Amino acid sequence: MNKFSTHFRWLYLTVGLLSSSQIAIIGNSTILNPRVVLAARPIAQVIEIPRAENVNYERYYNSRFNYSLLYPTNILVKQQAPENDDGRTFTSPDRRIIMKVFGSHNVFNKNIQNLYREELNQPNQTVTYKRLADNWFVISGYENNRVFYNKTLLHQGDVLTLSIDYDKALQSKFDPIVAAISRSFQASP
Repeated sequence: MNKFSTHFRWLYLTVGLLSSSQIAIIGNSTILNPRVVLAARPIAQVIEIPRAENVNYERYYNSRFNYSLLYPTNILVKQQAPENDDGRTFTSPDRRIIMKVFGSHNVFNKNIQNLYREELNQPNQTVTYKRLADNWFVISGYENNRVFYNKTLLHQGDVLTLSIDYDKALQSKFDPIVAAISRSFQASP
């Protein structure tokens, strides 16, 4: 095992043109000529989804809209907070998973049924699961070979939204983690 063999497989973008004798990356990023490493830089890590019992969670809390959720720290990286501090974006290193959580004021005073109908009418989506409750709903399905999962809570005049978008190839391993994140998404009293 060389120093490039880790839990992640590295993808490389070469800088400049290389001759055929300098080609350094074959298959699973095997380095044939170590001098070529200077002409390459990592652009992404392909994430390996761990088994559900090996996922490490941390709680994210938003004080502006008073909600929280658990996110998997060994899968997603918390991005910088937006200026208005309404939520956060979390991404996997390879961007095959993007999770956004945010709050907004319900300025048009919509009820949960109105919000649900609006979300169901999004173009280019194939809905495979939907559930409407008294103050929340979930809609999930496929769009452009990706899985989407949206959960919205209506709480004390605010609309709280969890949106997870991920590569369909990850679905069997990532769905249980989505379920755990969704169960943890809550407004604080």
